[in-house]
Amino acid sequence: TLSFAESVKACPISPETSAMFAGWYAFQHEGGEFEVCLRPFGGFYCPQFQAGGARWCLQPDGQTIAITWGRYGDYVLAVTDPVLREMAGSLVGNEANWRR
Repeated sequence: TLSFAESVKACPISPETSAMFAGWYAFQHEGGEFEVCLRPFGGFYCPQFQAGGARWCLQPDGQTIAITWGRYGDYVLAVTDPVLREMAGSLVGNEANWRR
């Protein structure tokens, strides 16, 4: 069985998924806000909190973005509005550590 991080890294990102979700987002949390980038074809980048090898993918349900962010943990975000590209979720196993 693959770990969460391994499953995100193994998940293929189609050109259509890249076109739909790749771009810059403002992640909000109780301590403030910071920018992250879902790069085309699965790369994940955050200038303020960098972690080599960070990746994202759209889960098979088509409604959930999974992020493996190295030392910052693994996150699951539900796509709440695909047109506006809005998401909300949390650290896996810790819903109190939320992002949107």
